[in-house]
Amino acid sequence: MPRPHLALLLPALLCPGLARATDFVVTSTADSGSGTLREAIEEANDDEGGAPHRITFDLGDTATIALESALDYLEHATTIDGIDGHPSASCQPRGTPHQLAVQIRAVPDSQLGVIRTLAPLTVRGLALVGYDDEGIILEGAAHGSSVQCSYFGMQLDGVTAEGSQGNDSIDIVEEDDILPTDVVIGTDGDGVDDDREWNLFVATDRAIRLKGPEPDGNLTGGTGVVIAGNLFGLAATGQAPPVDPKTGEPALGIQGDVIRVDGPYRGVQIGQPCTGGSPEQANVFGWFGDDALDIDGIDLGADELCFAGNQVHLTLGEELVGDHVAGSGIELDGGHYGLQVVSNRFARLTYGVRIDGADTFDQGIAPYAVQIDDNLFGDPNHPDRAVRRAVELSLVTGADITANAAYGGLEAEGYPSLAGAGANLSGSHATIEGNTFSGLTSAIRLLPEYHNVDPQSEMLGPDDILAVASITARTTCICQPGAIICFARPLRSNRGDSTTADKANRAHALSTGEYP
Repeated sequence: MPRPHLALLLPALLCPGLARATDFVVTSTADSGSGTLREAIEEANDDEGGAPHRITFDLGDTATIALESALDYLEHATTIDGIDGHPSASCQPRGTPHQLAVQIRAVPDSQLGVIRTLAPLTVRGLALVGYDDEGIILEGAAHGSSVQCSYFGMQLDGVTAEGSQGNDSIDIVEEDDILPTDVVIGTDGDGVDDDREWNLFVATDRAIRLKGPEPDGNLTGGTGVVIAGNLFGLAATGQAPPVDPKTGEPALGIQGDVIRVDGPYRGVQIGQPCTGGSPEQANVFGWFGDDALDIDGIDLGADELCFAGNQVHLTLGEELVGDHVAGSGIELDGGHYGLQVVSNRFARLTYGVRIDGADTFDQGIAPYAVQIDDNLFGDPNHPDRAVRRAVELSLVTGADITANAAYGGLEAEGYPSLAGAGANLSGSHATIEGNTFSGLTSAIRLLPEYHNVDPQSEMLGPDDILAVASITARTTCICQPGAIICFARPLRSNRGDSTTADKANRAHALSTGEYP
């Protein structure tokens, strides 16, 4: 069995009532037996009084542990550290690959996950590869867990993909009506080594999933989750992943959603805090097939989420990650409230931010208190980075869309399909102020397929103007010819580069009762 370090046990031997920490050192790459990771986990589970435990590795320069069966769930607070004590392993700043020494290869075709815990877990400096389901499962009372300086789906060389053919790299999931709380994936933002705490997620269907049931009075936890400073669907250098000539897609890409929230987790921070943070906290979402963030599968409870300071469908150096047009930067379905989208850069997407309240509208519940501020959709100097629809809000109450910039793709540059709308809206109580819309087929478009709702929540038909007036009173839509709904002159400091005067003036008259 792994031998605990005597120096760490001595205080507990002298003072039996004193809590102690126990180290277990992995010295064998075998699946089972003396000195193996499996034995270390089993012994840690048997040593309740010695928690929190620490598992480190003494396996030479680099080593791969190839599992033949699933490891036990960790039952007590444990750190698994592939960096500490290793002479050549180190966490590096973003842009430079980590120097990792310990790789864990999952059981082939296993659906059980690689590292699983029911208690607080810290993972640092590991490469997890070959999993067909989850790499890490943080379950129930895994409060205060953190995962840093690790690779998922990438081998130790920082070049070769060996990813998941199944679901998620990290699952955060409910158990016994408990949702994990205060979990950090990536940079913790404490100012100590923040630039070295990033994780790399590649070659998987989804990188991170927050799972749980619809909220009820029995659920506890689910607050304080932070996902910051990570690289998704990129090379370990932060550059665009190479494209496989056979498939036309990069082997390092995220095939589905990057982050999916389908549980009632409150106050999730993805990137920087919405009140401001450091550049090291920004996530970089590289190549992905569907959405960077998808909040779906649950109607209520994923409230007050902050998505701030991130780069979406770009490289670490803010270059375009590829030629394909991905899904959405943010996709939200249901009646969740308090979403904040602040100071992000979105490029070459179908939607920048898309929020749809139809799933809960018949229950009298709509997404509300949405803040979309200071984001860049597309790029004025790069028409190939345009977002087809910067913002689309359906049946949303109380939206604040302020100080954003949306730039369309120019037909003359060969990107006619990317010239889109700045904002498509239905709902009520929206404030749209201080934005820049340029080169778009329509800057503000009122969606006809849903009923709008006036301030008293009375149902109105799609041709009624009360809700339209509440949305458009502070808005200027600057559009290309053929725009659906525009306004000819600036109101409350929104700016743009072209107008369609006749249609614009008619729309202004409809919403205000005054013809300019």
